[in-house]
Amino acid sequence: MITTYFKVPTDMPLDLVGGAYFAYSLRRLSSTYTGKLCRVRRDSDNTESDIGYTLENGLDIPALITFLSGANGYIVKLYDQSGNGHDISQSTAANQPKILLSVVNGLPSLVYVKANSQFLTWTPPAKPANYSIITAFKINSTAVDSQAPSGSANLSANKDMWGGILATYFGGNVQAGGLGYTFGDGTNGGGGRTLATGIISSGVFSVVSQRYTSGSSNVVMRGNGISYPTDVEGTATSVGGTSYPYYLGKCYPGTNIDGGILEHIVYNTAISDANTTKLETNLRTYYGI
Repeated sequence: MITTYFKVPTDMPLDLVGGAYFAYSLRRLSSTYTGKLCRVRRDSDNTESDIGYTLENGLDIPALITFLSGANGYIVKLYDQSGNGHDISQSTAANQPKILLSVVNGLPSLVYVKANSQFLTWTPPAKPANYSIITAFKINSTAVDSQAPSGSANLSANKDMWGGILATYFGGNVQAGGLGYTFGDGTNGGGGRTLATGIISSGVFSVVSQRYTSGSSNVVMRGNGISYPTDVEGTATSVGGTSYPYYLGKCYPGTNIDGGILEHIVYNTAISDANTTKLETNLRTYYGI
């Protein structure tokens, strides 16, 4: 039985820091957002339904339970709460992440199975010159090779990427428990890793942020509110080139995660340390992680 339907934070993230490029969650993120949170498919008959939020701004779990009627639920779409209409979706049933109703402190989560290549995607009209990402996710085992909760990519060419958050082992470049990043200007690739490992742990949700400022050869990486120095493994100092799909659940083919994602907010600006801290604190407080 689900006994906790919601948890009320002091503020909503997009009220604290406005101007998001796109933002996805199973809770309401802005006091001005009045749309649905997600579209869910039940596996008993493949019927789909949009699910909204309660008066307390959490996912409408009672409505979802009624709709599922004992079946399993899978995410067809997460609605963009930034107001920009950048919804992220998956039309292929086998690749849709599952929704579980009580994963962390009684709150719901998207659950991804690496072997099933589950992910959501949309294609931005252009690559942002600057960007900031704040996300909450977990990896079931950091010992499993090649897992990335998000990123935009053309196959595995890092010259075409941006926003890649690399978690767990990547051919020796990102060690278990560490974090990596990747971006490119369309001709040259950029990337690197945190010099520290043990930032994330197997089976534990973490709040991770990444910030890139045009002209730089690396990004600012933070895990659970702590900034970590990164090295530089590329020559790119800007983001450019053709825009490719943005993924939630992987960065490029073969990097699907085995774990869960609670929330994902992206800005097409390099937000300040103070605003990054506001968002990280809000996520950690709301989810109790």
